[in-house]
Amino acid sequence: VTFPVHALRSACKKVYSNGTPRYSMKGNVLVNNGVCPYGNIFHRVYSKSYINLLIKDVFFANMKKISDSDIVLYLNIVKEIYAESKSNNSKLLIAYIKGSDKEFLDTTWSNEKISKELNNYSDAFIDISLYKSKDDIPSKYYIHETDMHPSSLANKLRAQMIAIEIKDLTYN
Repeated sequence: VTFPVHALRSACKKVYSNGTPRYSMKGNVLVNNGVCPYGNIFHRVYSKSYINLLIKDVFFANMKKISDSDIVLYLNIVKEIYAESKSNNSKLLIAYIKGSDKEFLDTTWSNEKISKELNNYSDAFIDISLYKSKDDIPSKYYIHETDMHPSSLANKLRAQMIAIEIKDLTYN
């Protein structure tokens, strides 16, 4: 399961990427560069404080924006996962959740363009967004206006969609 904001995680732009693998592109080659930095527990708590968020909004706005290079890195990570799956005689199903048009403002990318790329790096691809536009998600599909994580209903519907795809992928 993936969505465009994973490009920010891949680029180590999110605080919660602390300690996760850090990758970069050297030419057309994906390189593992250790782990994403973000400091100790104090820094992680401070990073959630309101004053810190205000400072970030003013001085580090680019850390919230997806760039073309972030998406290229993200897609190359998925491409590597697909190659690894193939080398292990496994199949890869990608379940995609659309991003907001606003998330692509400073890029040459769109949901459609990313979907086409992801489809090239999978044995099966399914859009599990449950909406036409992320800007108009029905409230039954998220927890709360301030917490847009999926509701139990959204998770149930997505799981059902994925189960059907897995069944089709398994028997083909």
